[in-house]
Amino acid sequence: MIGCDVNIRRVKSNMNWFTILFATLLTLVSSSTSAVGAAFHWTLDLPDAPNSSETGSNGSGDLRSPGLPWKEYFKKHTALKKMKLGIRIEGAQSLSKNEIGPMVPASVQKVFTAAAALKYLGSDYRFENSFSGDLDPLTMTLTSPKFKISGDPTWGHEAFEGELETTRENLNARLMKVVQTLREKLVHRVVGPILMESLRPELLEISRPAGWREGWSLECMAMMQTEFQANGNCGQFRISSISRFGWTTDGVSVPVRMRLSKSKEGSNSVRVTPMFDERGRIQEYVFSGYFSKGPLVFDLPVHQGSTWLRNLFIERIKEAGIAYDEAPREESKGAEFFPIHVDLSSRSMIEILQQAVQYSINGVMDRIFFEVGVQKESLDSGSWMEAMIRDLVGDESLMAGVRMEDGSGLNLFNRVRPDLVYAFLSRLRQEPYFDELFSTFAVAGKSGTLLNRATLVSSSHTYGRIHAKTGTLNGISNLAGYFLSQPGGTPEPFVVLSDSDLSAAKARPLIDGIVVNFAAQNSGKTQN
Repeated sequence: MIGCDVNIRRVKSNMNWFTILFATLLTLVSSSTSAVGAAFHWTLDLPDAPNSSETGSNGSGDLRSPGLPWKEYFKKHTALKKMKLGIRIEGAQSLSKNEIGPMVPASVQKVFTAAAALKYLGSDYRFENSFSGDLDPLTMTLTSPKFKISGDPTWGHEAFEGELETTRENLNARLMKVVQTLREKLVHRVVGPILMESLRPELLEISRPAGWREGWSLECMAMMQTEFQANGNCGQFRISSISRFGWTTDGVSVPVRMRLSKSKEGSNSVRVTPMFDERGRIQEYVFSGYFSKGPLVFDLPVHQGSTWLRNLFIERIKEAGIAYDEAPREESKGAEFFPIHVDLSSRSMIEILQQAVQYSINGVMDRIFFEVGVQKESLDSGSWMEAMIRDLVGDESLMAGVRMEDGSGLNLFNRVRPDLVYAFLSRLRQEPYFDELFSTFAVAGKSGTLLNRATLVSSSHTYGRIHAKTGTLNGISNLAGYFLSQPGGTPEPFVVLSDSDLSAAKARPLIDGIVVNFAAQNSGKTQN
């Protein structure tokens, strides 16, 4: 048996973001034993498979019943009694349940982070990265090579590097800009050492959150912050046989110790043990147990960011026919050096958010949370976020029991109240950045984690009209956002939070059914 604490697959996936999305959905339909595609190493909010049945004989009844009075609706859908619900909806028939009780927001937390990013950083903000060096025109040698790095969470990430086909292309897209510049300048040798100037060294002071589940230590979706981040700080390790193994992701060189024996039973029983530093970053992996046949591919966190970048850079320039020396040699030099500079900064904040919120990418949203924290001089505390929310809603009573620990919603210590989330969504409509924020939400039947939510997609009241953020953790299925009662109408907020023993597959249609009923009650109504 393969350890359940690690992402593992039989084959390596090399597809772009949208191709992987499609392939993942097909995989979920065709096989219950296949692993989830690589695109979703970054989130717990997996989209549902297309055309999947969400109802079944679970006591839910017909979840697509249109516009019932709430008392009748809850009497009919008995499965809702198995859930603790926190609801705030206003419309033709308003509904409140446990609206003052603090609950875990899960990825609904990303709405607060996105709003903070647009408010404090701005939609044009970019994570700064660059390469520089001094060119000796006499020897055509580049000295003092230096990268400025900012902990940019989008570098090499399939969601942010364009229509690239492979992980390798994603990782090297920006480095190839450096290679192209060096070629244009006719550089034939680079002399090290390669310097790394971190613009956010404080990221290394952040410890693994106490509010993360222990089992997430080997999950790429729970991304530790590092000075340089690539591919979501996720690499692949492949075992083909007891004697053939290694990292298959370009540039990754995390130390590995192999303690595998040949399986006599003909089955794999491989355990992965991480060795941590004092702050919870993995310094080494130990593979132990019994191996029968492969290949086995493990998707594992990578926390040696600066080393990763150095390795990638040396590999790329050597491929381009440019020599690399770690230390300079004595030779004649020109009288004057010419500086070379290559901007490697990220896409704009709004472009980042339009992917990270729609697809619920945890590490990116946590990194944005910390970036705002730097600006607010409160890196390791959510107090600045609580202050932002308090100022916007203007009602101190709504903050009772509220706790903000991160930007992604992974932290189990987070707490929000349904009435607070509702008030926040309502007030956001008056903010100058609202239209940009609204563009980041997933849309039922059209984008992100709501692309194939069968209950929402099957109803004309909600298809294309629900713009919302999903939130999923073990036992938790949340949905909060806006409903358009008519095309071009005013976005109307709604909040449905839940906690239960039900699986996400069973809980989602119950949550979505409440939203469909609300939408049916209010579709086409005249707005002021």
